[in-house]
Amino acid sequence: MHNQQITLDSSVGGSSGTKMAENYLYENAPLVEVIVELRWNLHPIQSFPNAAIDINYDTFISKLTDNLHRIDYTHIEDLIPNDVPKEFLAHNVVRRFREKLHSWPVIQAGPGVFTINIVPPYNGWGVFKEIVENCISIFFESYPVNQDTFKFKSVELRYVDAFTKQHGLDNPKAFMKNELDLVPAFSNRLLDLAKEGPDSFLNQGVIEFPVSDLENSVAAIKYGTGTTGDKEAVILENRVTKTGNIPTDLKEVLSILDQSHMITNSIFEKIISDNIRQMMGEAKEIA
Repeated sequence: MHNQQITLDSSVGGSSGTKMAENYLYENAPLVEVIVELRWNLHPIQSFPNAAIDINYDTFISKLTDNLHRIDYTHIEDLIPNDVPKEFLAHNVVRRFREKLHSWPVIQAGPGVFTINIVPPYNGWGVFKEIVENCISIFFESYPVNQDTFKFKSVELRYVDAFTKQHGLDNPKAFMKNELDLVPAFSNRLLDLAKEGPDSFLNQGVIEFPVSDLENSVAAIKYGTGTTGDKEAVILENRVTKTGNIPTDLKEVLSILDQSHMITNSIFEKIISDNIRQMMGEAKEIA
């Protein structure tokens, strides 16, 4: 795990340092899912580790269901049986909302957690942000955030990508080693313990570091092998999590997400090789 303070520049793309448009989409992007997640503090139960109470949950989920129904999110999926005590479901999604079965985006909620998820076709951050703004506005209408007891725990933006054969994947370890600038440097004393030397760290890993561009935020890059559909893939999760003093204000939360988007975008561009960039095709500027 790396732990270093860095500053990221969202305008730089590729090892050549070529300037790119601020908002763009690749023709053949590896995107699988984008997630916005809000978490808020709960009241811990001392006698049960990891258990906590969301004292407003029942009111919240009832109001949220009604308010989302108003914008046509009428398909509801309850993911956990109603008889499971909610205090054992702290920060776990309990209910999912869609406009209709299998449609996207998806809105999810549970004690202490609210998410907005989207999958391709993805028309860029600007379009998704409009959906996010509407959904977070409804969250603020549904949860009594003005109570003295309410405090955000975190605001997170997360991108999940899957690199497959169409992005140049043949051998996953070779791909991570040669095409993704991910594997940290270790001392020779540690490498002596690794069965395959430096390649031992190419199976999976997480790199985390605080980012100076957004106060009290941590960027995390999780990588490993997997599948997408029936295709072998290298899975990359790229997220920024903001903690600390988070205002209960829609514009402030959206500003945090805008900054997080710039950081995740910059991380992605700094990680990928020019070979991957070529495989992804033209980066088309969008509004």
